[in-house]
Amino acid sequence: MTGDKTGKAMDATTTASVKKPAIWTPGDWNAFFGFGTNILVNLIVLTGLLRFVVKMPDELVFGRILPATGLMLCLSTMYYARLAYQLAKKTGRSDVCALPSGISVPHMFVVTFVIMLPIAAKTGDPLKGWEAGLTWRPDRWAFAVTAFSNRLKDEIVDVFDPVTFLSSTANAEGTSRRRGLEWQASFRQSEALAITAHYS
Repeated sequence: MTGDKTGKAMDATTTASVKKPAIWTPGDWNAFFGFGTNILVNLIVLTGLLRFVVKMPDELVFGRILPATGLMLCLSTMYYARLAYQLAKKTGRSDVCALPSGISVPHMFVVTFVIMLPIAAKTGDPLKGWEAGLTWRPDRWAFAVTAFSNRLKDEIVDVFDPVTFLSSTANAEGTSRRRGLEWQASFRQSEALAITAHYS
């Protein structure tokens, strides 16, 4: 009789330990509004820096950068929440919290004022500053990704003549639009040797 009660107690303990973690608790409301307010303020500051400091066009800020930032925040938050859920389920703990994901405020100011703004001021083209802002060099590695969407008026294009097999340049009529992505990675083994890969 005692053994039967002990077995039932162990079964109850096992059932409790494998209980699914709570997705939402009352304390999460505090984190939700605190984290949401922080993200909102960071987005407002980022928008102000891009529009009024770097002088980026609204089409780029509201049509490319902010939507991409929102997508990044959504995907990264879901990913970290999944990791926290798996950890809580594996360990049986009820105090596991997902790591918050957002814009790094120190990096936001450093990249804007140290990298993007000087290049934009020197070249007179904020788009070049934006492209430079997406280049990062940790240690001997260097990574760069550039997304571009340009409207070109009277673009100079190559015209190929299939009869003579000769090519010449001409101005295209109207406005041309060019979109795409450029990826680049490089590794510097020494001062004399560097390996670079580029794709566009």
